[in-house]
Amino acid sequence: MTRARAGALAVVILLALGLVAVLASGGQSASTAISTPMVAATAPAWRRDSVYLPTVRARGFDGETDGALISTARNVCDYIDQGRGLLDLVAYVQQRHDVSAQDAAYLIGAGVRVYCPQHSEAFTPQG
Repeated sequence: MTRARAGALAVVILLALGLVAVLASGGQSASTAISTPMVAATAPAWRRDSVYLPTVRARGFDGETDGALISTARNVCDYIDQGRGLLDLVAYVQQRHDVSAQDAAYLIGAGVRVYCPQHSEAFTPQG
């Protein structure tokens, strides 16, 4: 995968992070919502799931079970903790859900924002 392609996937992840933030904030502006923590680290799993699932369902992931989508998001967080990079994450999600790289990037962004928001900055462009 080229550097440009990886950059494009990072943009999709950023868009997903912003969308999830807006949805969870009750419709605040993206800049306000992104600076607001998504879900408290101590929030129960059902709360996190109730933010994540409608977000990815709205993107068209209707053929997947809730459990499969949630499991993927949590695994992505674990893989980030292990130091895996963006391309590895995209490949994992593509293989697991048979989706395009853009859809994989969207799932990654939404999952990170809800289940491991401490990693959101890893997808913020540096410059």
